Amino acid sequence: MACLFGHTWNGCKCSKCGITRNEQHDYNNCKCSRCGMEEHIFIKAGAGIGKALLTCNRCGKKKVEPHEHSFWCSQCDYCGEYEKNVKKDGNFYVGKSKYSKDALYLVGYEGNEAASITIPEGITHIGMGHMGSFDGHDEITEVIFSSTLKDTGMHTFSRLKNLKKVVINKGLEQISQSALRCPSLTEIYIPSTVKRIDTGALINDYGLTITCHEDSAVHKYAVEKKIAFKLLPREGE
Repeated sequence: MACLFGHTWNGCKCSKCGITRNEQHDYNNCKCSRCGMEEHIFIKAGAGIGKALLTCNRCGKKKVEPHEHSFWCSQCDYCGEYEKNVKKDGNFYVGKSKYSKDALYLVGYEGNEAASITIPEGITHIGMGHMGSFDGHDEITEVIFSSTLKDTGMHTFSRLKNLKKVVINKGLEQISQSALRCPSLTEIYIPSTVKRIDTGALINDYGLTITCHEDSAVHKYAVEKKIAFKLLPREGE
C-alpha cells in the first residue's frame, strides 16, 4: 500500500516498497549497487574451434559462445571469424554461397596498403560478409573489377573516402545500394550490361559524371537521378 499513489524512484529501485525496474541502474564493475542486476559489455577476445571467445571490457569477465552467423553473413557477429566455407585468396576472403552453387562471393579484405586493388577472377558477387567489405581502407584509390563480377554488393565501396577510379567490367549486371557512393569518385564508365541500379548506388552529391551508352539502363538512371553524364553510341553500333 506504500506506493498506491506512485513509486518514489531512486534510480532503478523504489525507496518506499523496494520494487525494481530495468532502467537507471548504478553499475559498479558491471553490477548495479541498488538492485544487484549485472550487465556486461562483451567484445572479441579471440576465437577457438567453433567458438567465439569474448571478454567484458568493463570488468574482465570472460565467456565462450558458439559463432553467430546472421542470415546473409559469413562472419561471426561476435568475433569476426569466417565460416569454414570461406578461404583466403591473397588479401581477399572468398566463399561459396549457401543459396546458389554457381555464386562465388568476396566477403572480406585484408589490406596491404596497396592503392590499387583488383577483384580476383572467378568472383561473381561482393557481399555476404559484413556490409562494406573494404571499410577502413582509405589507402585504396582505384578498384578494378574482375571480368566475372555480376553484383557489387551493398555499401561495398561507399566508405572509401579516397577512391577516385573504378574500372567496371563488361558483364556487370547490378550496382547495389550505396555501393559506389564515394566522395572522391567524380567520373565513371558503366557498360550497358548493367541492368539494375539500386537506391543511392550512385549520387551526384560529389559532382559525379557517368559515361554510359545511349538508351541503356544506366543512361535512364542518370536522367532520373539528375546525375551528369556523357553519352556513347548504343553498344553494337
